[in-house]
Amino acid sequence: MEQNTLLLIIIPLASIGGFLLIYCLVLFIMSLSGWHFLADELTMQPGNPDHPEKVIKFQRISFGWFSNYNGIVSIYFYPDGVMLKTFFFFKPFHPPLFINWHEMTEVKFDQNRKNALTIFVRGKKITFYRAAVTEYLYQQIKRYHPTCKDFENV
Repeated sequence: MEQNTLLLIIIPLASIGGFLLIYCLVLFIMSLSGWHFLADELTMQPGNPDHPEKVIKFQRISFGWFSNYNGIVSIYFYPDGVMLKTFFFFKPFHPPLFINWHEMTEVKFDQNRKNALTIFVRGKKITFYRAAVTEYLYQQIKRYHPTCKDFENV
């Protein structure tokens, strides 16, 4: 009787522990595609973090070819840059990422791929997919960083 009770306690605890371990491992691997490295390199914060010009939530972005963040990223626009934050459950290994406008070395606006906008920051490729974000982000880049290398109509 005691062995059955012990098993009834150990099996659910081991299952929960195993799930959490796999969950953290997947989040860590996702962050290695670029988010983690950019967060280490870009330590600057917006001048006034409590007052963004605009916030667009539940957006889809990707880093490189591997990590897609579909509907879990909030994008905060500031006069000195853009901040990316993940939904609460994805915060481990994904600290807020602030990208100064002048860190963007290249921008590609691709109307053939559902209005995808790709920016390059310190050699990392970040692609934004939803039209509401891509159009606004493109306007902001042109406004705050007019010397950014621009490849329209890719």
